[in-house]
Amino acid sequence: MPMMPRAAAAALALAALAVAPAARAGCDAREISLLVGQSEVAFTEMDADGFQNASSALAASLACQQEPVTPVQAASYHRVRALAAFFDADALGTVLSFQAVLATMPGYQLPLQIAPEGHPLRQRFEEAKQFAPGDVFELVPPAHGWLTVDGTRTRNAPAARPFVFQRLDDDGSVKQTAYVGTGSPVPSYPTAVPTMSTAAPVPVLPPPPKRRVSAPLVATGAVLGAAAAGMYGASFLFRGQYDEAVAAGDEARIRSTYWTTNGLAGGSIGALGIGATCVLVGAF
Repeated sequence: MPMMPRAAAAALALAALAVAPAARAGCDAREISLLVGQSEVAFTEMDADGFQNASSALAASLACQQEPVTPVQAASYHRVRALAAFFDADALGTVLSFQAVLATMPGYQLPLQIAPEGHPLRQRFEEAKQFAPGDVFELVPPAHGWLTVDGTRTRNAPAARPFVFQRLDDDGSVKQTAYVGTGSPVPSYPTAVPTMSTAAPVPVLPPPPKRRVSAPLVATGAVLGAAAAGMYGASFLFRGQYDEAVAAGDEARIRSTYWTTNGLAGGSIGALGIGATCVLVGAF
């Protein structure tokens, strides 16, 4: 029996692919491997329609994945994206996808059957090798489970190239899968709520109680102040009598007015001091 030509075999494989997604739940690792292989066959045969069908089915299979994507599968997906960008004459998209391939699988070599020496696709691949990994940005931790980027558990995502994003639950089941193009937003997902610190409150001391004014002490101080003023005024009167006695040479009056004058002056000072103390203590 003659062997079927390679192009015919590829066509039959792609025809079978057209009904495969409807006949099986193609959201698993086996489906990804199958669609990657069929995409590369179509590219090698330069079958644009066949490649479009296979690569579109691959994108749908990735989006509904029920299994964790491995780094090998992620690199394979990026490789098909590079071929798709090349078909669309998107040189930058081709290089960026090849960068994702090399970042996920360091040391990967583009097969000669896909891109022989001198092929423009191989030139894009060599250009991708010249770029550094680039910056990363931090993903917000999920409320439950963990995140993966290109099949690796991490919280850092590349900022300058595409990547495959997955969110897994605590039990390892896949909750989200998405292809994030360069410059595209990361899909939204429930994030962990940061806990607020519960530091002990600083005690607030009550204001000191206001002292009540002591009316008796204030009144006593006022009376003593008035008395001090009276005694001080009387001391001036007796001082005048003292001066007259000194002028007349009356020794008896000199002695009596001297002691009286000094007594009134000293008493007024003492009364004033006591009165001021009473007012201060009573009021404050």
